[in-house]
Amino acid sequence: MQQSRRCFMQHLTAATAGMMAASYAKPGAAEVLESRTPVNLVSGTDRREAVYNAIKPFKSTIEKGIQGKRVFVKPNNVYDGVPLCATHPDAIRAVLDLLGEITDQQITVAESTVSPKGTMYTFDEYGYMPLEREYNIKFYDLNTSTSSTKWIHDQKLMPVSIEIIDDFLMPDIYWISMAMPKTHDSAIGTAGYKNMIMGSPINVASTDPRFIRNQYEKGKMHAGGSLGFNWNMFEIGRIVRPDFVVIDGHMGMEGPGPIRGTAVEHNIALAGPDVIAVDRSTLECMGIAYEDVGYLQWCANAGIGQGNRDLIDYIGADPADHVIVYKSHPNLERELEWKLGGAKAEG
Repeated sequence: MQQSRRCFMQHLTAATAGMMAASYAKPGAAEVLESRTPVNLVSGTDRREAVYNAIKPFKSTIEKGIQGKRVFVKPNNVYDGVPLCATHPDAIRAVLDLLGEITDQQITVAESTVSPKGTMYTFDEYGYMPLEREYNIKFYDLNTSTSSTKWIHDQKLMPVSIEIIDDFLMPDIYWISMAMPKTHDSAIGTAGYKNMIMGSPINVASTDPRFIRNQYEKGKMHAGGSLGFNWNMFEIGRIVRPDFVVIDGHMGMEGPGPIRGTAVEHNIALAGPDVIAVDRSTLECMGIAYEDVGYLQWCANAGIGQGNRDLIDYIGADPADHVIVYKSHPNLERELEWKLGGAKAEG
């Protein structure tokens, strides 16, 4: 009986992996967007000015989008002790400058860092606290929120539960994702979408015994090697996405990102309401092939955003004119294994 059950589970796992690999080819291909979408790319050596100018053409779009909603600005504070990995306060100032022109409501600056020192520690360390005196804002540690159970896949490509922060799922919140161009140890290159997706699994400090079970929720996303990671990003990306994206490319990160990389002085800023289009444009500026990032392919194929460069309208500069080829992460070969269709999914 035990042997039969073991064989059954092995066949089930293999079948599941096979079905997933087959679906990876063109998931949701029939839903691919055919509409045009705008992205604004500007260059300049003044970070705050460049970010503001990148957002400015979308002022009316944002004003319309926030009606009847709370506004959450989501920076990208991966960890403590590494200023290069975090959203710069002057970039946040640029966003708050524009928001102050269109609304009197209090803006929430919200993050869910993986640092054991906690989100509020990173806000202080990275110079955010003066913003509270300058603008009508409040800081919020998303890791103190409630969460809901969703489902992704584990290292065997079998279903596993994951706790997603409820704020990311609420329709009455207008999310602005702020990130920087970075190479990455799993996603090759990251920008606005990963900032939202990987921010959504709850991460509570292990010092709180009530929430030990949630300590590794973000880590679950990386199970199953390159294939599993990209699939999990796609799964959560279908329910978690920003309403607007801002990329501060004054300084990027190359090499062993998202924490241990080195600085790239790029002096660009990008913005737009379509996260796929903005992220694709950011990757192009970094010299990274959009086709190499699996979850972006699948999310675009599922109709979440525009992945066809020919259907992206550039309001400002063209990414092709602002390319700096970032040094790849040393794990690049492994990161591309998703293209093998599951051959190394259990890595």
